Amino acid sequence: MAVSSWLFEKRPLKRAKLGPPDVYPQDPKQKEDELTAINVKQGFNSSPQIPDEYGSARNSNITATKFGSYFSAVLGLKQELNRFQDSGRKRQQINPKDNFWPVTARSKNAIEAWFKDLAGSKSLTILAKKVPIFNKKEEIFMTLYEFSVPMLRAAWFIKMSSAYIAAISEAKIKKRQLPDPSQEWTQALCKFLREQLTKLAEHHHSSIALGNSSSTGNSSTAALNSSNSSSANSLGSSVTSNSSTGLGSNSLNGVTVDVAYKQWQYCTQLAR
Repeated sequence: MAVSSWLFEKRPLKRAKLGPPDVYPQDPKQKEDELTAINVKQGFNSSPQIPDEYGSARNSNITATKFGSYFSAVLGLKQELNRFQDSGRKRQQINPKDNFWPVTARSKNAIEAWFKDLAGSKSLTILAKKVPIFNKKEEIFMTLYEFSVPMLRAAWFIKMSSAYIAAISEAKIKKRQLPDPSQEWTQALCKFLREQLTKLAEHHHSSIALGNSSSTGNSSTAALNSSNSSSANSLGSSVTSNSSTGLGSNSLNGVTVDVAYKQWQYCTQLAR
């Protein structure tokens, strides 16, 4: 045991420049040896390396005006840095042929399975290997609503679609300044919401018109004779049938009013 302990003590140091631990060798020109008046009277005081190592800035002479000017300068510099265009060399290159595939009628089943995984809990890393691409942005919003994709995963899919469009546009347009993708997607979402609002407004106005026509029909049937009651009843039944079909299964450009209202709610949540 004695030999092993001796070998342990005599082992070489990993960092020979630092010396053995807890051993502080004396330097030839150290401050402890300086015979100044303060060191002779009070002894040597170990001062901190920097004056502001500890303490508080509560009593410092910084007014609200100075603080506001400093803070506004920081915000201005932040906005200036955010305006810089990211160079193509630093940006990760995206191969549209490997990571994206267009949506066609033949790939309908595969697209449905992919969006079900997107609405579920499948890893986005796996889904990013093959991302479906639509020709129109409105189709993206309708598909996201159809499969009830959560907001965060829907935003991820929109970003992937934007990356695909940016990669295609970079290959075509190199010298001119590229458009802002966030502005384009905001305009597309506002346009889609405006279309849904127009559909809901048309349905609302048509239902009011049907209600007014039915009320006038009821007042006229009350004034008719009993001989014309059968024709009035048939007219009233046709109006009610039209109103019921208008409220229940009224389709505006192939989309029912209920679906248009749900799409409106989904896209308003996505816009937030």
